[in-house]
Amino acid sequence: RLHCDMSDAVNILIDIGGVKETAKSAADAAGGAEMVAGIGLDVGAVWYIWRQDQRQALSSFLRARAASYRAPLPPSAVDDAHAIHDQTYFIHDSHLSELRAAGLAPWIIHQRLGDGIMVPAGCPHQVRNVRSCIKVAVDFVSPENVGQYLALCAEYRRLPEGHRAREDKLGVKLMLLHAAKAALKAKRGISFKEFYSMSGKM
Repeated sequence: RLHCDMSDAVNILIDIGGVKETAKSAADAAGGAEMVAGIGLDVGAVWYIWRQDQRQALSSFLRARAASYRAPLPPSAVDDAHAIHDQTYFIHDSHLSELRAAGLAPWIIHQRLGDGIMVPAGCPHQVRNVRSCIKVAVDFVSPENVGQYLALCAEYRRLPEGHRAREDKLGVKLMLLHAAKAALKAKRGISFKEFYSMSGKM
């Protein structure tokens, strides 16, 4: 379902059920004769990814059309707080024209064997496996997206008590504190004790 990760991530497709590494060349040679809903034989998953700056507009758009976009789950106060963080909405191909008209068209990526899909922190996204797949996900933190981590922390704090996304599992502020400590120590030779003495006065 549609969701948003707090950290950057790379998702690598390492196996597609029943499709060997030569599937791409075989499908090309056959002229793409074997297709699943218009998707080539060598495609294992289809990704929809939105920009970071579309997150709030997309959430508002979906909440206003919950009957059409929300997955058939029992509604609850906790899981009806945010269209993206709730993870209860799913975008179908039939929704794309309406999203395009609203200026909210996603990037659509067909993932093949060996492909790595990078999803920056704060980008709403969903993935649909069109065949049985095995993926390896690598989460990481990049300095370029510190602003997104902090913005997501603020969004999570506004969610209701008990919401699945409310906890800051990444520990962004603590991570920044340790990064600053390491940088100061490397630059000025400041000790661990001295750094925390300084940070307490900030």
